[in-house]
Amino acid sequence: MYACAEYASPHFSRIRGNPACRFIDWKLQNAYDDSGDEIVPRPRGDDVDEDRLLRWREGRTGFPWIDACMRQLKAEGWIHHLARHSVACFLTRGQCYISWERGMEIFDEWLIDWDPASNPGNWMWLSCSAFFSQYYRVYGLVSWPQRTDKTGALVRKYCPELARYPDKYIYAPHMAPPAVQTRAGCVVGVDYPWPMLDEQGEKARCVARIKDAYALGLHGDHPSVRSGEAGARLRRMHEAGGRAAVETVTEAGNGEVVQATATTGTRKRKADAGNGTLDDFVKRERR
Repeated sequence: MYACAEYASPHFSRIRGNPACRFIDWKLQNAYDDSGDEIVPRPRGDDVDEDRLLRWREGRTGFPWIDACMRQLKAEGWIHHLARHSVACFLTRGQCYISWERGMEIFDEWLIDWDPASNPGNWMWLSCSAFFSQYYRVYGLVSWPQRTDKTGALVRKYCPELARYPDKYIYAPHMAPPAVQTRAGCVVGVDYPWPMLDEQGEKARCVARIKDAYALGLHGDHPSVRSGEAGARLRRMHEAGGRAAVETVTEAGNGEVVQATATTGTRKRKADAGNGTLDDFVKRERR
């Protein structure tokens, strides 16, 4: 399928000029000069987005499932197709809202089963830019791996600093009580990073922004995409709907996890580190 789509679609491995690719105003897209030529190397984007891309690439997101998958990919050049789904969804429509072009580049570099049609095709599919449109179906960063790898075997192998964590906390070590972290020999924020974003908050923002893009209904070969007006229209739609803010999660320094909204600077209490509940993450077993 992808080989046929690539043959029929100019510029299949990028957004701009690609008739198969729905236009979504992802962050860190390819950049072009006034004559339409791609600027290489790509100009640096927003610091938050660049940091998220780097941490995703290096397996330092603070989400063990994502980190283990990316570390395996870098070390071995291969990951299971469901792991590919998870890391691609997270980078694009799930939480980070970063262009699939960036993920495709990294897969180009690391995958040993790379294919010139399947790689961009799969990235468009998993970002809901083409071939698949159920953008509201997002892989959970805790709930999904709990279904597929209940004991966290992959995490324990590729994130060995987390190897001694109980199963209950293996996908959310930041929720473990301090005593559990100490016994495991891995204190979050010291030996393993805090989650770099708020999973549910960023998921909601991504879904709302992609809904705007679907409502606009443009593809990469539309003249307004080439001129930049399509991106400006989407930004206005996001701002009108209150979806322009970028939220980051950090530790306040007193054990409290806080959420900061970049455009407003507001802060609100999220959870007490170590004293939080996993009710939203761990499904109770049926008795």
